[in-house]
Amino acid sequence: MPSEQSVYVVAFLAASAGSFALAAWVPRRYDARGTRNFARFVGLVGVYGLVSAVHVRYGGSRTVTDAAVALELGLAGTVAVLWLLFAADYTNRTFHRNRAVRLALGGFVALAFLLPATNPLHGFVYPEVWFHADPFAHHELAKGPGHYLITVLSYVPFFAGVGLLVKLLRSTRFLSRSVGALLVGVLALAAANAIPYVASVPIGYNPLYMPLGVAACGLATVVAIHYNLFVVTPVARQNVVTAIRDPLVTIDKARRIIDVNPAFLETFVDGRPGGEVAHRGFESVVPTLAEAVALDDHDGPQQIRIESPTDGRPAAHYTVTVSPVETGPHLLGYTLVFRDVTEVVESRRELERQNEQLDEFAVSAAHNLRNPLGAIAGFLDVLDSHLEGVESADARYDRALVERCLSRLETEADRMDHIIADFLRVMREGKTIQSVEPVDVESTARSAIDSIGYDRVSLRVERSGRVLADPSRFELLLRTVFRSASDRATGPVTVRVSVTDDGFVVEDDAGALPAEDCEMLLEYGRMSTYDVTGLGLVVARTLAQVHRWTVDAAPGEEGLRFLVTDAETLVEGHAGPQSAAEADSRIDPDG
Repeated sequence: MPSEQSVYVVAFLAASAGSFALAAWVPRRYDARGTRNFARFVGLVGVYGLVSAVHVRYGGSRTVTDAAVALELGLAGTVAVLWLLFAADYTNRTFHRNRAVRLALGGFVALAFLLPATNPLHGFVYPEVWFHADPFAHHELAKGPGHYLITVLSYVPFFAGVGLLVKLLRSTRFLSRSVGALLVGVLALAAANAIPYVASVPIGYNPLYMPLGVAACGLATVVAIHYNLFVVTPVARQNVVTAIRDPLVTIDKARRIIDVNPAFLETFVDGRPGGEVAHRGFESVVPTLAEAVALDDHDGPQQIRIESPTDGRPAAHYTVTVSPVETGPHLLGYTLVFRDVTEVVESRRELERQNEQLDEFAVSAAHNLRNPLGAIAGFLDVLDSHLEGVESADARYDRALVERCLSRLETEADRMDHIIADFLRVMREGKTIQSVEPVDVESTARSAIDSIGYDRVSLRVERSGRVLADPSRFELLLRTVFRSASDRATGPVTVRVSVTDDGFVVEDDAGALPAEDCEMLLEYGRMSTYDVTGLGLVVARTLAQVHRWTVDAAPGEEGLRFLVTDAETLVEGHAGPQSAAEADSRIDPDG
């Protein structure tokens, strides 16, 4: 056998063996849409190469040449049809399931085999045949109309399948590497088949150029599979990935992102195009998610907390469902679906806070009511003993004693009324607010002073401004703080209000007190040694918490310093970038 002939035979056999191996491996490894038709397509390419090897080796025989040409034309048409079926399945098309389409495709395949097989009867496919001995023995065919008809008709389903995949490439970049590589391979196969038709070649029959095309197609297929050709299929993207509203990402075993949906891009990567994250490492694109999610936990949704990368935005809570992507025993990767449960978590925490607040207030009210109730019982005993003595003539009626007891009874009853009123007020106002607006601190403070009706309390605003708050609850908070200062003072008291960059301060001169007593005034259920009505600063603390503010109480120069932080404010005369209009624009009307 001449050396040139040996090279072609070995090349065809090697390409054919590679195609058979690939056709056997793909359906065992993957079960995505289109894999079976793809395996048939690759397997038939291997058969084509095997026939071509026989054609080259025994091309000196006219019988072998006639049979080989008939098989090659039929196989070329069948390969083109299988390519179209694969492309249709892979891109989630259904036209090929139509009965008329299937009959047309089947009829064409039958024609591609029968027409050259019956050529000796009509000579329509190749009317003439010439024998050549150089560079090795073979027969050269004069291509007739039938040959060109089958070839042209073969390219119709072939390029239709190419068009479906090209359209897919335009819709997503996540499959660009895999589908692009596959397209390069099949176009190389088509080009090798077309060379004798479009160019002058040394040996003018097809088989001698097909090994290059088959090898290129096989290599491109391996590359396409490496880039997850069958891990993420278009049917999944169209019917699930793109349409789902929850953020979704699919990663391979190497933790590279192979698909995401628009919701994931918008939520976690600032809306960047999908092409910027495709095939990149999960940890490099979203490190906070990669650290929070346990890929080996498939038992149920995981709950994670993601801190906002933007200052001022609250943390978000998600449940994450991790689903392995498997085909048979093989793990291909993971699909992660994120569901935003921030509102549910916050609602649960708010309910827990309210329940805890109710329990604490119940304990606090019980402690605080016990004092006036004990005092009332004591003075009632004094009155009862005194009146019994008067009735038995053992003692004279003491008007001053009776008036003093009645006065204390009235005082203690008022104190109980304040405690109950505070308790009901906090139960009513203690729910987390849903919307805020800019509230002028100075005018609200003066309104609070007027509402408590204490002439001995004077107000001085040392630094004015506005705070984002619920107006009625903010005024109630200030009123409670002012009333607490008045209760602790033995004479006239001045409260000084100052707006800070992140809250405000109320400081009084009602008398110095130690740090532990300041903390005690803010706590539920603590017995206060100070003569305060109601629940005092406990109410103020609760009203601050419903705004999600932080409260602290500390000794001032001459009294108590009540400090609120973590609030949004606009200080008058502040040289910062915020203006009144900008502060208004930060308000979310829907909360």
